[in-house]
Amino acid sequence: MMRLPLGVLTGIGFIGGGAILKRRDDVIGLTTAASLWFMTILGLCFGAGLLAFGSAAAAVGFAVLRGLKLAEKRIKRQRHFKLMIKWTGSEFDVSAALAALESQLDIDAFALKHDAGGKSEEMHCSLRSLRLPEDRSIPPVVMRLAQGPGVLAWEWRD
Repeated sequence: MMRLPLGVLTGIGFIGGGAILKRRDDVIGLTTAASLWFMTILGLCFGAGLLAFGSAAAAVGFAVLRGLKLAEKRIKRQRHFKLMIKWTGSEFDVSAALAALESQLDIDAFALKHDAGGKSEEMHCSLRSLRLPEDRSIPPVVMRLAQGPGVLAWEWRD
């Protein structure tokens, strides 16, 4: 009699495993996979006639998912950004710009590009910092650099 639920749980576990994806340093789909498995448990409870147990488990599951969703919005996460600054002349100090960026953000990588014909230079940076999920603001240090002397153009990618 217990072979059917075990087979169903194994199959749903396999399907849930397919919902889990890794993107960069992030793992997504864990909640979806756990919810699929939990809903299967609820279906087995209701199918077996355990209506009170299934209803109580559904209420607890809903409360846990709702509570974790609210908590997730308040937790800072590692976010990755791209910055490009293009300038002309010698007023723009690259080492001071990097020091200013490093004081508020983590620099993963940077590259400098010099255009001999146009007399302009570019700095490309890969940055990261801990931020709330809904925070889409540009850091003040980036705004100060973008308004610096000799800056022709800048681009911030979130």
